[in-house]
Amino acid sequence: MQDNQGPASRLTYADVHRVLALLQGWDRGTLSLQYNGLTVDAVMAPAPAPAAIRSPALGIFRPQAKAGMFLRAGEPIGNIKALGRTTPVPAPLSGKLLRTLVPADAFVEYDQELAVIEPAPARLGGRPDAG
Repeated sequence: MQDNQGPASRLTYADVHRVLALLQGWDRGTLSLQYNGLTVDAVMAPAPAPAAIRSPALGIFRPQAKAGMFLRAGEPIGNIKALGRTTPVPAPLSGKLLRTLVPADAFVEYDQELAVIEPAPARLGGRPDAG
């Protein structure tokens, strides 16, 4: 008979962390691990889709951020200049700027898509705590 209480049979926090890390690619579902009296439940959710950054005004777009940069929610990706006024274009959430859709010094309309941002995981300041 095998003793299930020996050191080799104990599930540690590090073991659970490794298992959860392996599951990061799963799209969605619920996982429950039970071993030696330790239970861990995890709910897997799909990663949030990239989001559009839209123009808050019409005018000339002057980008400041470059693709690949990490931005915090509210941090400007650039400015819109019109009639001597400068309006910042804030990132709507924290994440990585994937691409700018409008070239520098181009005229943009109100609510036009200017760039695309990939939301950061919640633990790094993504959607849940960005507001």
